[in-house]
Amino acid sequence: MSKSHPAFILTGALALALPAFADEPTKEQLDFFQGKILPILSEKCYKCHSLESGKSKGGLTLDLAASTLKGGDSGPGVVPGDPAKSLIYKAVTYTDKDMEMPPSSSGGKLDAQQIADIAAWIKMGAPDPRKDAAKAKKLSGLNDGARNHWAYQPPKNWLRAKVPVNKNQTWCRTPIDAFILQKFEEKGMLPSPDARPETLLRRAYYDLIGLPPSPAQIDAFLADKSPNAWETVIDGLLASPHYGERWARYWLNSARYADTIGGDGNVNNGRQDYRYPNAWTYRDYVVKAYNEDKPYNQFIIEQLAADHIYPVQHITATVPTGKMAKAPKPPVKKPDAVAAAKTDSTMMGGAGGGVSEGKATQGNPNLAALGFLTVGMRFNNANDNIDDKINVFSKAFLGVTVACARCHDHMFDPVPQADYYAIHGIFSSSEEPVEEERPIIAKADPTAKADFEKKIAGVVKENRELYYREVERFLAMLHGKPAGYMEASMLGGRMAGKNAETRQEIIKKQELDLPFTNFFARVMRTEHPVYGPLKKLGSLSESEFASKGAGVIAEMKKGGRYNAIVIDELTKANPRSHYEVIAAYESLLKRMTPKVKPFVTAFKEASTDTVAGFSPAEIELLSGPFTLVTAPNATTNWVRSAIGTWNNQMTGRAKFVFAKINDLELTNPGAPSRAMVLVDKSSPRNSQLLLRGQAGTPGGEVPRGFMTLLGQDGKRAQFTGGSGRLELAKAIATKDNPLTGRVLVNRVWLQHFGEGFVRTPDDLGVMSEKPSHPELIDYLASWFVDEKGANWSVKKLHKFIMLSRVYQESGYIIPGSNYPDIDPDNRLLWRANVRRLDFESFRDSLLAMSGRLDPKIGGQPVNITDEPYSYRRSIYGYIDRGNVPEILYIFDFSDPDMPNTKRSTTVVPQQALFLMNSPMAVDVARRVVARSEFTRADNDLRRVFALYRIMFQRQPRPEEINMGISFVTKEKAKQSEVDAIAPQIAKKNAEIQKRVDDLAKRDNDAKRAVQNQGEIVERKVLKPWEAYAHALLFANEAIYVN
Repeated sequence: MSKSHPAFILTGALALALPAFADEPTKEQLDFFQGKILPILSEKCYKCHSLESGKSKGGLTLDLAASTLKGGDSGPGVVPGDPAKSLIYKAVTYTDKDMEMPPSSSGGKLDAQQIADIAAWIKMGAPDPRKDAAKAKKLSGLNDGARNHWAYQPPKNWLRAKVPVNKNQTWCRTPIDAFILQKFEEKGMLPSPDARPETLLRRAYYDLIGLPPSPAQIDAFLADKSPNAWETVIDGLLASPHYGERWARYWLNSARYADTIGGDGNVNNGRQDYRYPNAWTYRDYVVKAYNEDKPYNQFIIEQLAADHIYPVQHITATVPTGKMAKAPKPPVKKPDAVAAAKTDSTMMGGAGGGVSEGKATQGNPNLAALGFLTVGMRFNNANDNIDDKINVFSKAFLGVTVACARCHDHMFDPVPQADYYAIHGIFSSSEEPVEEERPIIAKADPTAKADFEKKIAGVVKENRELYYREVERFLAMLHGKPAGYMEASMLGGRMAGKNAETRQEIIKKQELDLPFTNFFARVMRTEHPVYGPLKKLGSLSESEFASKGAGVIAEMKKGGRYNAIVIDELTKANPRSHYEVIAAYESLLKRMTPKVKPFVTAFKEASTDTVAGFSPAEIELLSGPFTLVTAPNATTNWVRSAIGTWNNQMTGRAKFVFAKINDLELTNPGAPSRAMVLVDKSSPRNSQLLLRGQAGTPGGEVPRGFMTLLGQDGKRAQFTGGSGRLELAKAIATKDNPLTGRVLVNRVWLQHFGEGFVRTPDDLGVMSEKPSHPELIDYLASWFVDEKGANWSVKKLHKFIMLSRVYQESGYIIPGSNYPDIDPDNRLLWRANVRRLDFESFRDSLLAMSGRLDPKIGGQPVNITDEPYSYRRSIYGYIDRGNVPEILYIFDFSDPDMPNTKRSTTVVPQQALFLMNSPMAVDVARRVVARSEFTRADNDLRRVFALYRIMFQRQPRPEEINMGISFVTKEKAKQSEVDAIAPQIAKKNAEIQKRVDDLAKRDNDAKRAVQNQGEIVERKVLKPWEAYAHALLFANEAIYVN
């Protein structure tokens, strides 16, 4: 998207009403517009600001009268009668360097006569005959046409809906079929025959659990002749714990799930590595919610406001932090070690292993639901983080792109910019607790927990030693050149006079350390009791210092906010310039340093509690020695914040040591399971509407609330309960919301049929296609949310759909029919769609065929793409936003940076190359022929039968049998050639094996930290039947479901 020129970023949010002409324009005025003004607009402006060009930079459209008056994202374009208040006139006169239009690319500044004509036109009332109503409807979503869009209207109650009665009514098994058949008969079409039982069973297994049926399960279904055999299969699959694994993956796509921060967050606050060690608890929550058939309305509420339903219980406990205890405490429960370790990694107390008080939390497992809001990509801008939350919840639950209203009114849907900031206030009034205060939601096995704490203690010791070395190095720098660092940090580039120096020049001239200079500059910018006065005095210009400096010092003395020793020193010194302030600080530092040394010595000898758990090195560096002497506990909160800032300058090795803690959290079964919660701030507040979406252009406060469109009587609901997240959740999770049920039903239909009623499942708004079956989606949406229908049960929705006749159709095309011409995309579902498996189901089915699939449910993430291969299901794979494995993208994995319910489907050569060369695929082929179903076969015919039943869940056709036997016969003939070069092959395989083994043993990158299980695939030449099984993996049937 091209960047808008600031002059023409004019605000639609302010255009509550447009000025009207006092009288109808005269013919002469209209002629003036047509002859003088319109040529300027069309020649100079329409290129970037017209509906005809398809561009409305800055939200400004100039080819209609209404839009010209309304302006764009910065204010009204024209104020009739007043050129001085008209931003268009301001732009063409070039009186503001930020508002110069037309740009040079369009010929540059207008000539004097053209500017005079524009002024005259505005003075006469800006007459403008351009009132094309058809065009006007395109200007914004805030019009009746958009408000009347079908998705925004309440669906008719299913109990009162008229279910069609068709000519071929006997074909129908459910009301769903009646609606489907109605479309067929309107087009003179017939449905396809029912699918074969094996085909139908395979479809159901992949749809509900993402795995193929075994030969035994196929035989059981074929043998069951009862009338409810099909229903029994559906019930059994819905009761399987693998159902939640399959359907949770779809939801995690919508929730933009990953195990890392990604984006700007990869360059984060420096004291953590880029991984979320507990994102998996959200993933497990979703799996469990689907398996338990948690009502969808409850599912919504918990993901937005679980902390309002299940309050977090705080428990105080001793934790092994390595800090010195002030005094013995009564014995209390010992919390998890990781909070202590991470606190120690950021605070790094003394060298000796005492303990101090720490805080741990515990909570209901459903608190993990809040990961929906917290596992997203992180940005260095708070508004971008809030925008991510608005984007994900509005698409996932409502199918509306609310985030498009961040900078201006939504261009297509009835979402004013004020709605965006009403919701913005909800999330700006919420915050994430620091990691050690995130609730623990499950207890670890005592033995595993002890092992984890032992390993954490080793990491803490290593990190503490490194931390001290870093702190002492920085202290030596400060003591060596205090004046230089103060000057460079606060005053560089600000000195008045001929000898002024830039910050870079000061650093170079005095040979200062750049990382420490950067850190010290950050410290100076805080309201620190020791260095705050330096900041305040540094804000004065050199010219005003002499007259105002003494007054500023006197004012700081009154408040008691700043360190008394510092203020006394400055008062006595009575500095007349910045340099004299620095000299006073330098003198004080030199005098006070010896007074700190006894505290340092006492602390290291563990014989005093004066420093209250903070090392003198930390306090001396971050708080200053004076605070220690006068009030040792006065700046604890500031110290915690400042140390995080300092850690931005830590060496790469130090960060790596910190990352070891996350390694243990990600892999050790004794690590605490924490919920990534969001909680209300103590003082919720409304947000300002930001013109152009920019923080520097506030446009007035907007009360916290929801979408105007969904409010009663066209008014936006206002939320006052805390942040408003619970009220927001309830406003979504109600059967009165016309979007919630439709969005969910459309998504479930998509996964069962390959396409939803609406093809854009994350956007049911004005720009979406009309639904293929509007009456049916409304019938299902109403039935789904109604107490007498599904009552928000997703499992009941599955069953309702799968019992329908249309679900059980075959993919057969009736010979001689013109159906592909009538409905080439099969939107009417006259046959079953052939669907390709996603990567997760394909990989999982390969493991299931091989007999190696690990059935364990839940737990920490594993590496599923590299050796040693894990046999866990793919949903448990570790996803790094910044380094998604290439194989996932080859098979169209969802971008984890954004919500994406519907994956694309591409066919590229690399997919076949994966099957050809992947050690995992080769190993699957070898293990398939080792299964008992194959080894029991006593001739080639039965062996081909066995492989088809294992791999394709059906019997082979005669031509397939002949082809298979022929393939194996040829492979056997080559066996003697293979045997002749066996030694060379063995040697080469041994070399490859060694490289693979060496690669798997590496432990110094984050990705391999999650490879805590699996095997190295053995490199061997495939035997004839193994080669045949490998070849079958290349068939479309291996990855497509009919």
